[in-house]
Amino acid sequence: MALTSDRFKDNVRLQSAAQNSPYMKWGERGDAVALVQKAYVDLNFNLPNSTGAGGVMDGIFGQETYAATRKFQTEQDGCSVDGIVGRDTLNRLDQIFQKMPGGANPVSPAPPGPNAPRFEAAQELQGFDNTTIPRWQMVPLNGERRIRLMDGADLTVVSANTGVATVHEVKKCFVHGGREFIIKGHTKSNIQILAKKGPATVVRLDVSVKSKKTVTMTFNYVSDTSGHQTRRKPGSLQPTFDHANKLFQDQINVELVKRSVNPSYSVAGNLGQIVKWTGVPGTDEWRKVVANRDAASDLNVFFVWRYEQDEKLGDGADAGTAGGNCLLEDDLAWPFWHVLAHEIGHHLGVSAHTVNARDLMVGGQGAGAFIPRAHANVMNP
Repeated sequence: MALTSDRFKDNVRLQSAAQNSPYMKWGERGDAVALVQKAYVDLNFNLPNSTGAGGVMDGIFGQETYAATRKFQTEQDGCSVDGIVGRDTLNRLDQIFQKMPGGANPVSPAPPGPNAPRFEAAQELQGFDNTTIPRWQMVPLNGERRIRLMDGADLTVVSANTGVATVHEVKKCFVHGGREFIIKGHTKSNIQILAKKGPATVVRLDVSVKSKKTVTMTFNYVSDTSGHQTRRKPGSLQPTFDHANKLFQDQINVELVKRSVNPSYSVAGNLGQIVKWTGVPGTDEWRKVVANRDAASDLNVFFVWRYEQDEKLGDGADAGTAGGNCLLEDDLAWPFWHVLAHEIGHHLGVSAHTVNARDLMVGGQGAGAFIPRAHANVMNP
């Protein structure tokens, strides 16, 4: 598909890259690279080493441009996260900077100002991500979510595809001064909700309608035959399980199903004061613990007294998850609900940690609960 936005359409190299003939990659230089770099900067991706005086880009596809490309790709549905600029990435950029019908100016990709029309979450932790451009809302298949439109009293709000999702306004006054809308999901797919003034779209909201995904779980309370055992009791599990289940259902339409609880999961032998994962046959106690897992469950959680997973056995790990198994120790640095939900996130495919303390998948420096769009689309594609 040819690029048609004013920003890209006249550059021959970008047109060929949009056909993967060939795509752009690390090491390329020139005006085409500079145009992509400027697009990233305008989308609020930081390229300080590639930006010269007056905002002129250096046109060098190096580490900084590669990293910005991968970050952009993680926020887009249908883009492979590969760090190359080809058909999928350029067509998505072209859509973002597309000139709107009726000769209106292109929609600005910059985050809306405090008085600009903008979509906001009506409730926290309900699948709304305000860090992406456009902002994003998850809607369950055959379910609904409520959103707000702020500073858009004169705008008409419509669905770009009513077969996927419909939107209707809640007719009442709200103390926040904005308008509220209910989006209902009818078909698993991705669409946009558009706030329009006449023929021109003023602000967009990306919407993903997601079908329900279930994760069956078995909880095992571990002891060995030398007197070591977890201090956790099955009676204390339910509030934590319910908390984790609500986080996943509300944000990504994933339901946790507690299939079984084994209050007396015994491992033969002496596991010692620390249950160890070393990856070395003969010293790796992980394998001993998980050997009799409940094969009928997607994820087995094993409660142990202490767990470590590096050569020095002092990495301070609270838990580890791999292969449908999770070992979780008694003494946690973060709240029980967060550690359990965090490990379920790893089971659902998110391996990397973030640095944002509000995120569920933050790495060792917070107890957040937020699941951003990029993680949502891995956990429940």
